[in-house]
Amino acid sequence: MKRIFAIVRYLLFLSILVFLYLFNNHALTLLLLIVGLLIPIASFVAFFISIHKVRFGISFRDSAVNREEETAVLLKAVNASLIPQLKANFRFTISNELNPNDIEHIWELYIGPKESMKFEVPLQLMNSGSYKATLLDVCLSDVLGILSNTIRVNETAEAVVLPKEFAIDESVFMEYVGTVTEDAIHERFAKGNDPSEIFEIRNYRSGDRPQQIHWKLSAKEQELMVKEFSDMTGETFAIYLCQDFHDNKQMDAYYDVMYSAGLQLCRMGVAFSYCFIPASQDGLTQVSVTSADKVGECLLTMFYVKPRVNGLTELTAVSEAAGMRNLLVLTTQPFAKKEQSKELLNKDNLARLFLL
Repeated sequence: MKRIFAIVRYLLFLSILVFLYLFNNHALTLLLLIVGLLIPIASFVAFFISIHKVRFGISFRDSAVNREEETAVLLKAVNASLIPQLKANFRFTISNELNPNDIEHIWELYIGPKESMKFEVPLQLMNSGSYKATLLDVCLSDVLGILSNTIRVNETAEAVVLPKEFAIDESVFMEYVGTVTEDAIHERFAKGNDPSEIFEIRNYRSGDRPQQIHWKLSAKEQELMVKEFSDMTGETFAIYLCQDFHDNKQMDAYYDVMYSAGLQLCRMGVAFSYCFIPASQDGLTQVSVTSADKVGECLLTMFYVKPRVNGLTELTAVSEAAGMRNLLVLTTQPFAKKEQSKELLNKDNLARLFLL
């Protein structure tokens, strides 16, 4: 419709010039008529030259943001040509784990010659977890609005939305903790105090320390393998993360409990580990938590780990792996046999932390 309107508008302008020339046969009117005929030709040629010199991108203003806090998506355009102003319609989506097919957004910008620009599209991300912004394509139009060309971009950017911490009374855990002295807290969280028990051997990842490398196995496998340690006997709790939420409200409550409970245990000096089973593997992954920063790291990991749908059916194997530790289960489901578990936390009746 816009293109038809642009064509009608130009033809109307041209017909007025033709009428004026036929009416007065003036040289100036003839000159204007020639210019009027050359304008679309110049615009068409310039448009086809310039569309290959314009680059586009998308990013989030903030890589991490608190839930319901305002942030923005940055739309980027670089026009390396000397061509007059182009109109660009950016088509993009913003989605999270539970809403992968978000509605499309259209944002219209005007890009001048030799111009590099960023434009902020303000938004609020209302749920915890990882978000992806995808720039699908950009439709460029010439000055007259007659010609257009859609450029496929398919570029993505990611950001995480952090959960909200809520207050948890120490008494929730204290019955199962025992006496924790200041010396024990210092010994547990002191710098350089590495646990000594190996519970997993895995491929080397960037950032692993050389001391963790399993040299014999690395030589045998012809690739670097590292030992992952955990002082399992010194840990009071193992928190099993079912990740069985099905909507955004459940997901927010789930991550709020995971984050708040982890931080509270760290403040109490209680040693614990997070356990989860990614859908991509059969084994139980355990992360020993030694500080509040480790809680945050594990939280970010869970944003990107695809969960097992039937997480509660794995409880027997998880209980065996927990050993002598108290096993806490974070789930959105109530337990059928309440006598076999004790509910320690319930966030809005959406996420529950049970003691088995």
